[in-house]
Amino acid sequence: MIIRDLQKRYQKDIVEASRDALKAEASARLARLRLKEDEHTRLCAMRCDKYNDFVKVVPCRTVADLEALRARHADDLKACAEALRDQIRVRLHVYKVKAASAAKPRGGRGSPHGRAARGGGPRPAEGPAAAGSVPDPLGAPSPDSCGGGLPKEAPRGNQRGGP
Repeated sequence: MIIRDLQKRYQKDIVEASRDALKAEASARLARLRLKEDEHTRLCAMRCDKYNDFVKVVPCRTVADLEALRARHADDLKACAEALRDQIRVRLHVYKVKAASAAKPRGGRGSPHGRAARGGGPRPAEGPAAAGSVPDPLGAPSPDSCGGGLPKEAPRGNQRGGP
């Protein structure tokens, strides 16, 4: 009698509780996956919008183009700064040039950029590298897939990652 009672309680307490915990974990994992999918869709739509906004801007490919851009906005400093920012945005959103690949001049003692800033030698913003070479434009991203695909969820606990 006691053994049967223990077997019934074991079935109820351990097996069914474990099954309920697995169901709860699976539903939480599904909720996380749906959240990631929604975020991925939102990011793809945002990338498409950015591409469509900046594909109309003609990039400066030479120093002469850059000087012409500055000359067009010589009277309005804010408009000149915005036009230069648009050049950076075109490279980021249309041509996929990484922001980290742009030269970041840093001043400091003994630094060539620091000497240039003090008047010794050419400044880093002058010369052919200032306008920057622009690669061929990539195709427009589609709202469905913006490259890379949906991020996969990492295995949890003692689960093994699949192929």
